Amino acid sequence: MALFSFLLVQTGHCLVLAKTKTKPIIEKKKVPVAISRKSIVKPLPQWQKTRNESHKEIYDNGNLLRGIEKLEQSISEAKTANADPKEILTLYRLYLIYTGRAKNFDDAIKAYEGVIEYAEKAGKIELRDDTLITLAFFESDMHHYDKSIIYAQKAIDNVTKNRGEHFPGLIRAYELLGSTQLKMGNLTAAKENLTKSLALSNSTFANNFQGSVGLDFYGLGLIAEKEGDKTKALEWFQKAKAKSEEIIHRSAVLTKANGVKVSLNSEGYLNRVDEEINPVEREFIYKNLELDIARIQGLEKSEE
Repeated sequence: MALFSFLLVQTGHCLVLAKTKTKPIIEKKKVPVAISRKSIVKPLPQWQKTRNESHKEIYDNGNLLRGIEKLEQSISEAKTANADPKEILTLYRLYLIYTGRAKNFDDAIKAYEGVIEYAEKAGKIELRDDTLITLAFFESDMHHYDKSIIYAQKAIDNVTKNRGEHFPGLIRAYELLGSTQLKMGNLTAAKENLTKSLALSNSTFANNFQGSVGLDFYGLGLIAEKEGDKTKALEWFQKAKAKSEEIIHRSAVLTKANGVKVSLNSEGYLNRVDEEINPVEREFIYKNLELDIARIQGLEKSEE
C-alpha cells in the first residue's frame, strides 16, 4: 500500500501542494551491544586499597612507621575477607621487609611467624622451612635461645620429612641448633648436632653452606677446649681458620687475604661483598681465629 505526503512546491510565483509517494518507515530493532569482560573494572577489595595506602605512605610521603601501620591493617582486612593465602603471604613478606628497615624486632618476629604460617597454607614448603631457619637464627641473635631451638628443631623435622635426612640445607639447621645449644652450655647436645652438620658437608650441593661448616669447626673447637682437650681444640680451630681463608680467597672481590682484615672495617664493605659472601659466611669470617689458636697454643706451652 502506497503512502502519500503533501509537500509545498514552488511553481513560478506561487506555492502549490504536491502529492508525493514516500517509502514506509520501518523501525529498526535495537541490538544489544556486547560488553567485553576486560572493560568491566571490579572495585578493589578494601585490603588492597589499604595496602596501596601503605605504599603511598612509605614511598611518596617517606613515613615508614605510618606505612607499617597501614600494612598491618591491610593484613587484618585480608584475613577477615578470607583472601587467597598467597596474597596474605605477600603482605607478610612486605611487612617483614619494612619492619626490618625500621629495626622493629618485635614486629619482625610477628612478620616471620606470619610468613611461616601462610607459606604453609599457600603450599610454599621450602619458603616455610627456610624462614624457620632464619627465624631460629634471629631469635638466637637476640639471646632467645629456647625459642631458637624450637624453630631450628621444627625446621629439621620438616626438612627431614619432606626432603630427606641428607638434604644439604640441614647443614645450616644442625649447625644453628648446635651453636645455640653451645651458647646455653649444653655441650653434649651441641657436639652431637654440630657433628651431624659436618657429616652432611661432603654433599656436592654443600657449596652454599661453607659458612656453616666453618662454624661447625669453630664450635667443636670451643667444646674441645671446655672439655680440656687442647690438642683437639687446636685441630678444630686450625680447620676453621683454613675454611675462613678458603672463603675469603674464593671471593672475587677480596683477592688478597692480607687485605681482608682492613677491608672488613672499611666503609661500604658489606655492599661490595654482598654477592660474593653470604651472611653466614660473613658471620664466620669475622671470628678472630688467630686469637683462639694463640690462646690454645699458650695453654699448651704453659703446661710443658
